[in-house]
Amino acid sequence: MSVESLPPEILLKILCYLPFDDVITAENVCTHWRDVISNSSLWRNLEITYEYKKTNFQYFAEKISSHSELIRYVTIRKIDEHDEISYILRTCTELEKLQLFMCRIDVEILRQVETLSHLKILFIKNSYLPANHKSPHSTNINFSLLSNLKVLVLSDFGLSDENFDSLLLC
Repeated sequence: MSVESLPPEILLKILCYLPFDDVITAENVCTHWRDVISNSSLWRNLEITYEYKKTNFQYFAEKISSHSELIRYVTIRKIDEHDEISYILRTCTELEKLQLFMCRIDVEILRQVETLSHLKILFIKNSYLPANHKSPHSTNINFSLLSNLKVLVLSDFGLSDENFDSLLLC
């Protein structure tokens, strides 16, 4: 038996341990592997991480755009660039799990998170939401829009009174 002819269930077990870039590379091994990799069960648990200074954004953007309908789990770390976070959220609309670590978040990012209708798990840790002194209500998170949310972790992330009330109503 050759590596190209591994049964799909064994190949999936192996591929689930690979990082995103390696899975993308493995797609080019043969048609059988491409078919198996297109299987959504692999993508449900495949964590795709974008981290400032460790990932080339152009390369990353190309890879996620070609697989955006399959991507379910994204971790974003140490990003101050709203455009990059926004692009990822606009592109990966089927997200079920999103982690934002040490990111600078703005109102546009919050509004995009609110539109992720499949989102079940949201982690926001050590992230910063600058207050809008001209319109403090514009930085409110409408947690009720995240109707499928099962897990919400807000660690070292300040909430305004309005955000806290919205969270309790959710």
